[in-house]
Amino acid sequence: TRHDGGKSTVMHVGDAVECLRAFNDNYFDWVYVDSAHTYEHTKAVLEMVKSKMKPGGLIAGHDWEEDPNHIHHGVFKAVNEFMAGHGWKLLEADEFSQWCIVEKDEAGSDSVLPSEESNQDQEGE
Repeated sequence: TRHDGGKSTVMHVGDAVECLRAFNDNYFDWVYVDSAHTYEHTKAVLEMVKSKMKPGGLIAGHDWEEDPNHIHHGVFKAVNEFMAGHGWKLLEADEFSQWCIVEKDEAGSDSVLPSEESNQDQEGE
């Protein structure tokens, strides 16, 4: 698919854990996790994607269901365990069950990829 600026998007279809193995570490700015919605699979995807993220990258997904009786509660549980175990923080969870997490920096605040302007300013210094 072509987008503005001549950039393209390539979609990889298959099991997320297997597809992610093919990418180099520090490859992605952001990843949208659409796991099998079980605790085990979501946990495996998050563990695999962690090393594939650039510093300050975002991981997002859906089916953030806090109710332990909900069929997709495993996503909520796996994401929360991942955040606690790897120093990530919830950036957003909305009423449509979408979620986004970001790695904490050493000071404990959210780290988010710098804007293009920030990159240009740093290059000029």
